[in-house]
Amino acid sequence: MKNRLIIPLLLAVAVAAIYNNTLQAPFIFDDFENIRLNTALRIEALSLSNLLDAGFSGPSQRRPVANVSFALNYMWGDYHVIGYHLVNIFIHWLCGVFLYLLFGWTLKISAPTSPSNRWIAFLAALMWLVHPIQTQGVTYIVQRMTSLSALFYVMCLYFYARGRSYRPGTVVDQGAGKTAATAYFIASFMAGVLALGSKEVAATLPLFIFLYEWYFIQDLNAAWLRRNILYLGIAAALLGLVSLVYLDFDPLGKILAGYERRDFTLLQRLLTEPRVVFFYIGLLFFPHPGRLNLDHDFSISESLMEPATTLWAIAGLAGLLALAVVLARRHRLLSFAILWYLGNLVIESSVIGLEIIFEHRNYLPSMFLMLALVMSGFKLLRHQKTAVTVFVGLAVILSFWTHQRNAVWQEELTLWQDCAAKSPDKARPHYNVGLILAENGQTEEAVRQYRRALMIKPDSATFNTNLAIELAAQGDLDTAIAHYEKALAIEPEFVHAHMNLGKALIESGKREEGMAHLETALRIKPDSATVNNTLGLMKLDQNDLNAAARYFSAAIKNSPDYDDAYNNLGVALTRAGQLDQAAKFFSEAVRRNPANTDAKRNLKTVIRAMIGRNRANL
Repeated sequence: MKNRLIIPLLLAVAVAAIYNNTLQAPFIFDDFENIRLNTALRIEALSLSNLLDAGFSGPSQRRPVANVSFALNYMWGDYHVIGYHLVNIFIHWLCGVFLYLLFGWTLKISAPTSPSNRWIAFLAALMWLVHPIQTQGVTYIVQRMTSLSALFYVMCLYFYARGRSYRPGTVVDQGAGKTAATAYFIASFMAGVLALGSKEVAATLPLFIFLYEWYFIQDLNAAWLRRNILYLGIAAALLGLVSLVYLDFDPLGKILAGYERRDFTLLQRLLTEPRVVFFYIGLLFFPHPGRLNLDHDFSISESLMEPATTLWAIAGLAGLLALAVVLARRHRLLSFAILWYLGNLVIESSVIGLEIIFEHRNYLPSMFLMLALVMSGFKLLRHQKTAVTVFVGLAVILSFWTHQRNAVWQEELTLWQDCAAKSPDKARPHYNVGLILAENGQTEEAVRQYRRALMIKPDSATFNTNLAIELAAQGDLDTAIAHYEKALAIEPEFVHAHMNLGKALIESGKREEGMAHLETALRIKPDSATVNNTLGLMKLDQNDLNAAARYFSAAIKNSPDYDDAYNNLGVALTRAGQLDQAAKFFSEAVRRNPANTDAKRNLKTVIRAMIGRNRANL
């Protein structure tokens, strides 16, 4: 354990072994909104303006550091997922390395004479690194926001701890003490800014720096706390200020607005989250892959006694906080670990109108729990060799489970089927399985999944519309039209339903009604490339070539990568006799999407026609 490179290499081997089956895992779920469909990330060259646009545009404008990292991935590898996964895995490994350094330094401060410190720090970092609950923070590409923020969070605290070690009486290097301390504090500040720029959860950093100072550097000195209570107030004020900035200085309005699209209230979320926290703790202690789920179906607490575990969970949280206070003197690390865990869950597990539960929220909070667990194990087992053997064995089991869990992420279909099997009474997994099956041409099975989703959530305009699309593909136009109409009764301005209902009505012979729905869709969303393209196809069927060309051109203007629109415009121009222009658009369609077989075939046809025309003119 003396060679400094051995531990980073061992951690690298462990990470590579358990994540080597994730490199081809596709984009899923929120990856599409934040990465795949986020045009601001599509930079072609490095420039300040490109990086600023990538960082501060798109759906996650307050996470510029993570956004820029995605933009760089795109610039160097387009949407090939292997590059994104390699970066995520590297971040996870680096997080483990800095966690080992932070653990080691913390133990050096709190128990400088213990001969097991390096083993404890290494095994704690390893246990955290290979734990199956971290798969969602690593394999789920968009959760780089979580892992990157955690990495800079840990770096910030580690650099702070190193800088504070140069205070009078504890200078490691007398000659360079002041200079080294300044360098560490600058590095700590920069890491803190980067953590906050990766994800808002880093807003707790000032409070935990203060808490770390008091616990491990000031030895829980009550007099020091009284003298520096102002700094605690400043740390709390910084947390409040950051929260106000992120809530646009309208905290109540912004928080309440977040519940408009949820099927639970603010009070219900506050009552439910204590139960979620204990569920997380259960996953940390027994993370079998069969218990892990991207989309948990977690029941909502309606009151303190519905379910009865709500009150027990609230009492349990209060008990944990009391335990942290009681243990502070005799079991300082365990006390700090409890506060660290609960404190770093508070932003995502309290009033903000987020989803009720996600496993990746444990990525940062679980860190010091692992250190406390390993240290407690060493004390209980007493003999270093025995303790090392036990924890290495546990790490092997966790690694196997992590590799096993990652196998589920290899394909979007297997992931959502896993969710549907584990959350059979939740609509979203069934709907997403239906979407994938529909894309694969498995219409009958897609219909079955959509119907299952609708049984659970019948008031969904989206579910009704997608079911109708598949029914129309099967030729059942009457039932499809009924579901489109039901979707519009639920959501009258639903563009997708208007557009597809219009197509179904036209196909069933009701052209005027169908065109009216298509025009309504365009009125609601005039910049919709899909609607413009659909209207263009309808005009093409009527042989209204000028109108068709206008709609296809509008589709291309609103979505420059829409290869079908280029192809369709080429068809309109071909019919109009403008072969040269048609060839350009067919070529562009193929360039945008080399797999577009219609465009390839049309390009060959129009080139033959042009050659024949030129020969005839000789």
